[in-house]
Amino acid sequence: MCGICGALSWAHHPPEESISVRMLQALSHRGPDGSGVVSLPSNNGFLGNTRLAVIGLEAGKQPYTSRCGRYIGVMNGEVYNFRAIQRDLARSGTSIETDSDTELVIEGFANWGAEILSFVRGMFAIAIYDTHLTELFLARDRAGVKPLYYFGESELFVFGSEMKSLLMHPGVPRNIDSLALHQYLALGYPLLPRTAFKKIFELEPGTSLRVSPGQMKREVYWRWPDRQVPVSDQGREDGVREALIQAVEENLVADVEVGACLSAGIDSTLLVAIVRKELQRPLRTFTVRFPEASYDESQLARLVASHFGADHHEITLDGVKDPMELIAEILDQFDQPFADSSAIPMYLLSKEIRRWVKVALSGDGGDEMFGGYPRFRHIRVARALGSLPKQLLSGFVASGLRSLAPFNPDLSRAGGRLLTAALSEGWLRCIALSSYMNPDDVEQWIAPQYTRGNADPFELPISSVDGSWRDFMSFSEHYALPGDYLTKVDTMS
Repeated sequence: MCGICGALSWAHHPPEESISVRMLQALSHRGPDGSGVVSLPSNNGFLGNTRLAVIGLEAGKQPYTSRCGRYIGVMNGEVYNFRAIQRDLARSGTSIETDSDTELVIEGFANWGAEILSFVRGMFAIAIYDTHLTELFLARDRAGVKPLYYFGESELFVFGSEMKSLLMHPGVPRNIDSLALHQYLALGYPLLPRTAFKKIFELEPGTSLRVSPGQMKREVYWRWPDRQVPVSDQGREDGVREALIQAVEENLVADVEVGACLSAGIDSTLLVAIVRKELQRPLRTFTVRFPEASYDESQLARLVASHFGADHHEITLDGVKDPMELIAEILDQFDQPFADSSAIPMYLLSKEIRRWVKVALSGDGGDEMFGGYPRFRHIRVARALGSLPKQLLSGFVASGLRSLAPFNPDLSRAGGRLLTAALSEGWLRCIALSSYMNPDDVEQWIAPQYTRGNADPFELPISSVDGSWRDFMSFSEHYALPGDYLTKVDTMS
């Protein structure tokens, strides 16, 4: 984990040095191995970085200036195929001897421009300043593993890996976004690009942003592929196997030891199996042991680790600090309201993991790719129920669910979500099945100054097909994965 930040001002006066110090300090927890800041030649801004060294332990200091002197850049994350970029640069006449993926990506940008994004593989958020055009280029990885937030107005642009860094800049306002508040109360997180703060946005995965005086140009450089490409059963099996092995092998590219989070679920078990059996690499595994048997998977995780010969470590939730103190500590890490309770074990596990390794792999994203959550099955039921008369659903069925609440509140709530989904269409069906609170009930819990008025907080820019499982997969990839699961892992680790 690293942190990047920066600011550009076109107000004809250079930013105060104390601003860059405060913004960088707000990210110090993301980069314990060093930090750097550079004032831009136009004297209208700066770029900063805090670094956790994973690749190029001695090289890779940031900000980095390209050999031609035109580009200055910072990067958070890791590029797995940086050696391939190095070879391509050599073939094009630019020979660079370095172990730093950051240096190679910036040199690649100097040679090929934004086209480099089409063949970079990794998890990253990057900012590159063009001293000739006085233009800033931002980009985020395809899945949204690494975060990137920004604020932009006519005379000021500020960005950072976390919003707490942006909020250190006196020109960034702190006003609540009422639509994001509605989204949070329904889903537990805002739907990107919105954040809890008006005018602060999260750059979407697979997207770049060019910033110049008075102008911001957003471009999508990668989209999730079409799922309807016909493939034989054997072709699917072979393709998934090859893709999984390649993905895991790429994630092991590091100059430090790599571990893995192990829950005994299919995702993390496959990960461990590939590392140990297919790639035959040593591996430390880590799992959380819960006191409640219904939540605890530590015994299964222990069996998996033993079967594949991993060096296994467990952390128990017994005897942790005062729960309220722990919750306060965790909430302090987030920049905005966040309601995924699995952040708690992730935080405790990460604190244990860092005693042993700098990098740990996890299975997050598997359920989104393969429809593994129960709600992917529920949407089929909701779609079928939606064909029944609305009066029957909103009358008889709703009354039955209400009468069930005193006896089985969990079943009543689950049935309520299913009923709301059946009565909804398009994205609202997906949102209803993913929600903590019925989207229609959110307004009654919000103070008058934050009501949504005529705006629809759940109107999404991507097209819905028919409220089917394909829509749900798309919703999960575009919103739940980067907004909930990847945010949780990045923030808690």
